[in-house]
Amino acid sequence: MKALHPHVRRGRALGALGAVAILLGGLVLAFFRIQVVSSGSYALRAESNRLRPLPVPAPRGTIFDRNGRVMADNTPGYSVTLLPSPLDSITGALERMAPILGLSEARIARLVELREEAPRQPLLVDPDVPFDRISQLEERRYQYTNLFVEMRPRRRYEVGPAAAHVLGYVGEITADELRSPDYPLALYQQGMLVGRAGVER
Repeated sequence: MKALHPHVRRGRALGALGAVAILLGGLVLAFFRIQVVSSGSYALRAESNRLRPLPVPAPRGTIFDRNGRVMADNTPGYSVTLLPSPLDSITGALERMAPILGLSEARIARLVELREEAPRQPLLVDPDVPFDRISQLEERRYQYTNLFVEMRPRRRYEVGPAAAHVLGYVGEITADELRSPDYPLALYQQGMLVGRAGVER
């Protein structure tokens, strides 16, 4: 009968109320830490998981001679890019691609180095791949979980080598150029094609 005494029941109720208050206080503190103190960190993580920037290359302009004839224009081309993933996955994919794309050991080493410099950026493996090699990669798509094939404009020179000294040529931007003030990082990034000489420059 003592267990049913009003003082005993009141004590038990106060104990239970104290335990609930402690639990709720712990939850409030945890919510405050997550939502107020660490909100910036979690927001950044959520944003990086939700968005994956993939730049779309703009086609270079058509070059005409004084009579309006086309000297240089664009044709459809294909580029091969590996999306951000662990280093061993990138290395394995490059080694499997090597026979198809003709990648040398030096080129693979350079690509691995570029991936280590920018681990969260897509890695451009080859900016100009013929359609038959793209077909071979697509047939083996199951081997490349992080493969991204993109159609990119490719430069075509209608007059051939006859006007090469005037027209110039394009090439992939180098690491030295990316560090120079002439190529601001806001506009240029690894893998872009830039003019090297002549009118293209």
